[in-house]
Amino acid sequence: MMKILPSRAQLKERRKVIGRQKRGGWEMNNLAELVEWGQAHRCDTAEAFFYRGEGFTYDEFMEQDEDRRLIVLDVFEGTYADQGDDKPYVGLVLSSRQNMWNISWAHECQGSSLAISTDGTYKLHFSNTQHVSGWTLIDLGAAYTKYSRGCVRHKFLPWTYLFVRAECKEAYYKLFDVTSSMYTTFFNTDLVPAIASIDHTGYIMAALTSKWPAIRTISCYIHLKRNVRRHKHLLISNDNYDKVKGDIE
Repeated sequence: MMKILPSRAQLKERRKVIGRQKRGGWEMNNLAELVEWGQAHRCDTAEAFFYRGEGFTYDEFMEQDEDRRLIVLDVFEGTYADQGDDKPYVGLVLSSRQNMWNISWAHECQGSSLAISTDGTYKLHFSNTQHVSGWTLIDLGAAYTKYSRGCVRHKFLPWTYLFVRAECKEAYYKLFDVTSSMYTTFFNTDLVPAIASIDHTGYIMAALTSKWPAIRTISCYIHLKRNVRRHKHLLISNDNYDKVKGDIE
């Protein structure tokens, strides 16, 4: 069996070939082309989202043939302060019609206890230039638990994505603000999360509290689980409980 399976090198080469054959307008050589592509795929009105002037039910929506096609909610650029210097950032807020319906579903199920999660660890490119940041894909969605087959499982329901060059408070705020405003535009309902699960990045916290001042932030599930396993051996001594609690939080 192993003899007939393709090698890692063959898979890599095949991926390159398919990529060249299937580009179909996805190739971009500079920021101007990215911005131009983003503007061409904008979906920022209810008419564009629903394909018509009024909304419809989810069942009617599922009959549409473009429910999972990528849509661009916003294209933005600006500058942020970093150690006394003004540095540029540019990015797109992306989603799909299905993902925007995910927000509606989560909002209906969780109500005033709506819990969200965001993480910015998906770095797609690390720049070799000291003064130029690489590209990062940041996700935002609902956090919830599901009981299945005798177990309670942690789940993430995707909403929107931020494709950005240079992580900063301003970029995260753009993700939260655009997601909220577009949800209101499409579904005529305000989006006010109660709880946010985040990692330890400072500008995520700053952007969240700037957008939703009353939101409560907690450590993300993955970090919490990792820290609990790392420090649980210290709980043999009662004197260590306060120390471990601080590390976990």
